[in-house]
Amino acid sequence: MRIQDTTAVDEQFLRAARPFWHPVARSKDVDPGQTVAVTLLEEELVLWRAPDGRLGLANDLCVHRGTRLSKGTVSDDGCVRCPYHGWMYDATGACTLIPQLPDGPIPAKARVSAHQVDEHAGIVWACLVPAGEEARARPEFESTEQRGNYSYVGDVMDWACQSGRQIENFLDIAHFSVIHIDVFGNPNVMEIDHFDVGRSDDGWQLTTLYNYPGVDPTGMVSGEVGSVADIEFDYRVEIPFAVVLGSAIGDLPYVLSIANQPVTAWTCKLYWVMSVPEDRAMPDEITEMSEQMVFHPDRAVVETQRPEQLPVDLQAELHLPFDRMSVAYRRRLAELGFPEKVGDVHAARM
Repeated sequence: MRIQDTTAVDEQFLRAARPFWHPVARSKDVDPGQTVAVTLLEEELVLWRAPDGRLGLANDLCVHRGTRLSKGTVSDDGCVRCPYHGWMYDATGACTLIPQLPDGPIPAKARVSAHQVDEHAGIVWACLVPAGEEARARPEFESTEQRGNYSYVGDVMDWACQSGRQIENFLDIAHFSVIHIDVFGNPNVMEIDHFDVGRSDDGWQLTTLYNYPGVDPTGMVSGEVGSVADIEFDYRVEIPFAVVLGSAIGDLPYVLSIANQPVTAWTCKLYWVMSVPEDRAMPDEITEMSEQMVFHPDRAVVETQRPEQLPVDLQAELHLPFDRMSVAYRRRLAELGFPEKVGDVHAARM
């Protein structure tokens, strides 16, 4: 159900996020002939896959009587069929069949709004503005297409916070030694050394490289206590809500790519893909368990932050030198029109 009490700052967030590509499903969760209901930026949508593999994405309401198209079926020629009166719509949103008018004509107004949809890295991506009006190209997760790599697309996680809060948490180095001591965090090293933040010429990428004296987490599998060693974290932020992180687990190199689906202005879904050399890949269940051991404590903390929205106004919260990546990230969002001032509306939504 679309939220009716959206505040002005929430509306500003929705407008600012609209011209970007965002994930809406995992590819493996949309089978040929299947319809899936998804919500992106508070817009209720129907995603479907034709028998030949093509995807369609449109508003989830039949123009005739407002029935959910996501409750319908997919025809052999790749149209989505309304479950109420059988009207059919193609991937452009045009109505191709009204069974009650077999000889036509089909009214010009018999169409639904269709949207851009694409697949990459085992993820279905969507953009709600017309082709050519995007703020930037869809993020690229190159490691998922690199020959010799195996990529695992993990379970999608719901987060009760704004997308920016989740992304900022993923970029935060200072919490490793506090929250993640059961995986790679080193509780004996709290001080954060200086690090630099880079910004691409077009402004769509932020980068940083940090060597953290962490604990080798591979001991979780063997039951042995991991040794302390420098873990290099190589971050590339794809503005606004995606990150590519290159690192290593012991002597195993990996790339963890994440993308965030802003469901509403204050809730989101996290998508993640782990890429490793094929000959070093762990069982999927081990990869899933390992990453959930990191993501779940993060989510538990981030969901307590108030406000749920990320305040990109740099005067709203205290920033110290080790927060320079967060500062750069918030500053870039502010440049793109994301709301600087937010209010705690959590109580009103309970």
